[in-house]
Amino acid sequence: MSAEGLGCPGLTESRLRVLAALVEARGAVSEAARIIGVTKQYVYEVLAKLRREGVRLRAYPYLSALGRVYAVISKREPPDNGLLAFRFRVFGFDGSTYAVGVYVLPRRMAWLSARLSGELIEEVGDLLFAAPWLDLSEVRPREGDALPRPPSLDLDEEDRIILLHLYEDLMAQITKASPSVSKSRLSYHYRFHVRRILQALVDYHPRLLHCEPLLFAEVQAAETWLAALLRARQVYAVMPKAGGGGAYALLSGRDAYSLVRSLAEARERGLLPLAWRLRGYVDLEGCVKPRIPSALAQAGLRTP
Repeated sequence: MSAEGLGCPGLTESRLRVLAALVEARGAVSEAARIIGVTKQYVYEVLAKLRREGVRLRAYPYLSALGRVYAVISKREPPDNGLLAFRFRVFGFDGSTYAVGVYVLPRRMAWLSARLSGELIEEVGDLLFAAPWLDLSEVRPREGDALPRPPSLDLDEEDRIILLHLYEDLMAQITKASPSVSKSRLSYHYRFHVRRILQALVDYHPRLLHCEPLLFAEVQAAETWLAALLRARQVYAVMPKAGGGGAYALLSGRDAYSLVRSLAEARERGLLPLAWRLRGYVDLEGCVKPRIPSALAQAGLRTP
């Protein structure tokens, strides 16, 4: 798959490599430059060009740091109750249509899980975004590969301000997040609170979830392989199931048949010890993009 296959204007192979390195480095420009062997200035120049073309790099918290995370699959549209982090509609290959909502419940509000309504309510480990670089057939676990396990964060007002500021632009200056908070205080909260729970999210399009079709899938795999999948360019996001052994995934694929064939061929050659079930296409426009849940953004809820 070429970088141009993503359908984003100006997203060449070299620019895609920069984005992938930034996601892998969780937004750290120096580390991203080291990964691909370029200067920091080059990374900043690429980001500036992509920003002018509508591509955004956002900071997004590991939801598991803020509470317990649930996926709700329902024929009805899951409600936006202030705890909704992500929602998308799926046109199933079996002719069904349903919606998937991802919610984060602060730990002191975990009892609310009983009030989530849907045909399937499942606790997931997190909502994790991929660094889109390697082809699926090239993905292999690295020594020490594991899914992220961020520390729990008790959100306070400064943390909330920084999260919202960096969600708009991961490269934004921390010290400009709020004129009413001192620069030193903002810097302290970023270094010792917020930085530990951030991942990088590529927002490919101002209106759409992605620039080419996405497929909703279930995958059965060991944790090391789920972690390795986060380096695959055909993967947009992974939601590991809390019980282990599998995950929900959003896969980038213009042609579902070709994707299934390539997965089957790789599995036959022993390159991918994974079991896939493709469930349907994602409605790229009728969705709520990944966001910081409004209840957390507005109230700075604390999690004991």
